[in-house]
Amino acid sequence: MKRTEFIRTTSESVGISSQVVLDFLNTMDDGHTEMHSLMIMHQDKIIGEGWWSPYAPGIRHTMMSTSKTFTATAIGLAIDEGILNIDEKIVDIFPEYVPNDASDYLKKITIYHLLTMSSGMEEACVVDENYISNFMNTPVLHKPGTDFFYNDSAVTLLPAILYKKTGIKMIDYLKPRLFDKIGIDYKNITWFNIATGTEFGAGGLFCTTEDALRLMKLYKDQGVWEGQQVLSKAFVQEATRKQILTDTNTPRTHLLPKDNRYGYGYLMWMGKESYRSEGAYGQITIVVPKKDLIISFTEANYSKDPASQESMDRCNVFIDNINVGDPLLENKQVYTQLQNRFNTLALARPPYQPYGSFPNPRKWYQAETGIHPENLFYAQLYSHPMSKNTSGITAFCIEQKEAHLVEMQVILNNENRTLLIPTDGSRLLHRIHEYYKSMVYLSGYWKDKESFAIRFRWIETVFEKELVFRFKEDKCFITEKLVHDVRNQEEKHSQAFIKE
Repeated sequence: MKRTEFIRTTSESVGISSQVVLDFLNTMDDGHTEMHSLMIMHQDKIIGEGWWSPYAPGIRHTMMSTSKTFTATAIGLAIDEGILNIDEKIVDIFPEYVPNDASDYLKKITIYHLLTMSSGMEEACVVDENYISNFMNTPVLHKPGTDFFYNDSAVTLLPAILYKKTGIKMIDYLKPRLFDKIGIDYKNITWFNIATGTEFGAGGLFCTTEDALRLMKLYKDQGVWEGQQVLSKAFVQEATRKQILTDTNTPRTHLLPKDNRYGYGYLMWMGKESYRSEGAYGQITIVVPKKDLIISFTEANYSKDPASQESMDRCNVFIDNINVGDPLLENKQVYTQLQNRFNTLALARPPYQPYGSFPNPRKWYQAETGIHPENLFYAQLYSHPMSKNTSGITAFCIEQKEAHLVEMQVILNNENRTLLIPTDGSRLLHRIHEYYKSMVYLSGYWKDKESFAIRFRWIETVFEKELVFRFKEDKCFITEKLVHDVRNQEEKHSQAFIKE
């Protein structure tokens, strides 16, 4: 891999006041969302970057639907190589899955329609071991290319197409053609597979904030990286312009936030004078060509608006405040204040309530007969197809080890694990789910004298789960909930464990 580090410089050196950047940072960190990272590039130089501890630059992060733009890039590279044709029909690629009663509309769907969310379907199919057959048997109600419908199952067909044509998985196809050329560390990339073995093209990618920024810089620079044409200019120009209307006032689009109403390109959203990759809960990289500006950030936005419109509003104000011009005199006082803010960003500390004690320290609790707690100890993402055979926690014992440290022994997926849980408002890092190598920070506190809560923050995701252990006589009842999900706050998956 060839990787050239970006130049880090003062914002004044590229004509932007540090005060403007500081105001933007403050408004992004005003509590409307939970920020994880922020990078700002102007004139190909980084003028501001920060991570909200315990998030950090080298820790990969779920990209959700930002994954789609990487998928589109793989297809663009394959088109450039002559492996694929954008007008190639899906039924010609997978003739073995075409039903006998295939509709005329199904026969018209091409790679272009998958890239532009215009397959003509009004529903997504089930993505399981019969996925391609499911797709081919989904009704196509509109002429392909005429109707926008955001369809993850259609996008996920693209990695399957690439594999059918090359025998190479998409992540491996991208390594020499994209990752190695633009400085993305392949070893720090994870991409979920679906049951058929190819990638979940609509999501499932884990990479760093800078990786996402590097990809979108490639688009800003018309496919050129350090003098080499990595992705054709023709594909870039088509990918970054409006290919289909999204503001159609149909039942599927009339609720779209305002920044999603400017149209859609090749698996990226158009803006008023910009384009962007975007993932659920907020993994967003915005390119503003006229201002030679890229903003990349990750957040856990659990507002009722899934498109992070509040954060986009703040970005739009920042973009409007940038006037491209000559270098400015540096304001050392504001610049120092800005750097101090970036260097001290952190999430709020976990709850700290130290009263309470465990009724049966060092005694084991076993799951009652018929209880299968497959979801316990997993973030929401990990109930994906790959984890359906996990057994979760089936037994545990717990005790106060030190003044502010609880030790928990668990039988997790038939393995004995030791978890150390601080109760002083700090977090400890563990690797619980070895299959995904996912890092999780643990913290604990007493909700009341009978209920001990453990928080699991999956640092590579947008999820934090709280398990509450309620001790009643010889039993312990465990409930769980997602901490920040304002749309769904009820506790669920109640599991009963009985003392041995």
